Amino acid sequence: MIKNLALTGASIVIALIACEIILGFVYPEPPIFSYFVWPPYLKEIFKIEPGVMPGVYGDSLFSINSAGIRGDEFSADQDYRILAFGGSTTECILLDDMEAWPYLLQKNLGGSTGKNVWVGNVAKSGLNSRDNLVQLPLLLDEYPDIDAVVLMEGVNDLMMRLARHGDYDPDYLLTADGHKRSFDRAFQLIKAPYEKTKKNMFYEKTAIWRTIRKLRKARSIKKKNNNVMIQDSAGNAYVHARAVRKTMRKIGQLPDMTPALAEYRRNLNTMIDEASKRGVRVILVTQPSLYKENMTQKEKDLLWLGGNANLRSGKVTGFYSAEALLRGIKLYNMATLKVCRMRRADCVDAAAHIPKSVEALYDGVHFNEKGARMVADLIVRYLKSKKPFSDQQAN
Repeated sequence: MIKNLALTGASIVIALIACEIILGFVYPEPPIFSYFVWPPYLKEIFKIEPGVMPGVYGDSLFSINSAGIRGDEFSADQDYRILAFGGSTTECILLDDMEAWPYLLQKNLGGSTGKNVWVGNVAKSGLNSRDNLVQLPLLLDEYPDIDAVVLMEGVNDLMMRLARHGDYDPDYLLTADGHKRSFDRAFQLIKAPYEKTKKNMFYEKTAIWRTIRKLRKARSIKKKNNNVMIQDSAGNAYVHARAVRKTMRKIGQLPDMTPALAEYRRNLNTMIDEASKRGVRVILVTQPSLYKENMTQKEKDLLWLGGNANLRSGKVTGFYSAEALLRGIKLYNMATLKVCRMRRADCVDAAAHIPKSVEALYDGVHFNEKGARMVADLIVRYLKSKKPFSDQQAN
């Protein structure tokens, strides 16, 4: 009897050891992250109605990996890692995962250089340079071995300035309340502080325990994400926003942009400083747009950004004209280029090369499928002229 129990116990121990070894290979211990721009494993399918977004075709999958990043999982065989920050023009939410320009940058740069390039997209609609400045140092400290960051900034800083005509505070991020608000905008999920410092029981470090937690977490995340709706999947919100803009008064004169542009340059400089401290390269990209002189009515009908809100009610009382928006985006792109020159930073002037037409954009600033390919191609050509992808430095 005792012998049988001993054999049974030994068999169980051997089985557990074998299971631990196998699961250790299948599910290695993942890196511990505390900040998530998106909920892990989020998935959304967009089925845009034909004609709503010129140059966007078919269904689009928007998916997030286990680290809260739109992109592939981290792996040990990646040679060069790039992290893309920005707002909706980098997020490319209405484009399929494989049509967004950060993914195309990964595919085309890796395919043409023979290196295993990884590009993670942590951009999110509405985020501006304040929010990205909060994100950048925390994510660079968390994510393993990031080599470079790409920053496409400016348009959301402009829209924030225009929306706050009379109460814009250029020192907002320097206040405790302002920093907290930007922090809350920058991250959708934050692990509780105690989770980083508490001592785990010995069994919590095993592959078997990690596998059980992984299965439980997957069920929990699936249930939670079923209740998450990023935007309406058919694009009806854009149709409504365009109609509202079309009927409201147009504002032709920009407010005083000097304090806002000074803050924008300061934010870019601070991001360069934070990246430099960590040995990470910074690549600034100017913001292309549809705004131009003598826009056709059909092009103007695609616009929806640029609202100005009443200070008391918060309701939009008018929209800045296409001509005013053109002047505004030029100011921010000029500020980006000025920081590039002053800091001798890497810079891709996409605004000078992307056509101001529905060939590349489905509204004022967002890229359609062809526009995303154009942006990726510009950045690829630039990076291929620089180390480590080329030994010959470009002018």
